[in-house]
Amino acid sequence: MKIKKLFILILTLFVILSSINADTTYAAVKHEISLHTTIIREPVGGYYVKTIAASPLSGMSLNNVTTRSGTAEYKYYNEKNVLCWKYVLYGTFYINFGVSSKCTKVTADFYNYKSGYTLNYENHSYSGNKATGSVTVQHKDNIRSKTLSIVCDKNGNFS
Repeated sequence: MKIKKLFILILTLFVILSSINADTTYAAVKHEISLHTTIIREPVGGYYVKTIAASPLSGMSLNNVTTRSGTAEYKYYNEKNVLCWKYVLYGTFYINFGVSSKCTKVTADFYNYKSGYTLNYENHSYSGNKATGSVTVQHKDNIRSKTLSIVCDKNGNFS
């Protein structure tokens, strides 16, 4: 009798733990999908990691219309591989699947991780199916300007 109860307890725990892990994995995947990552080296040391990511395509309505969010970011690492700052551009796109897409909203965030780096300028905007953001960051006498764009095509693909 004790073996049967132990078996049922173990089986129950296995089912519960399996379902928790599956839900957690699904939530992480549902949040955002990384599409492109590029490393850009600076001639004077340091490098940028540029990433474009997107939310999964949501269900289409009866008329093949949906929205999708995308992000583009630059992370700047100094010559010692220390993350110094990050700029993230967020865009929301209205997609008439197979016909057209347009950006409906854009926001941006700047994160400073290392002292000595100053945000001098930031601007973001959208037009048509494109969201664009620009930053200028200063470190001592070195000034870096970067521009990011998110483009969504008529099929909901980001570049």
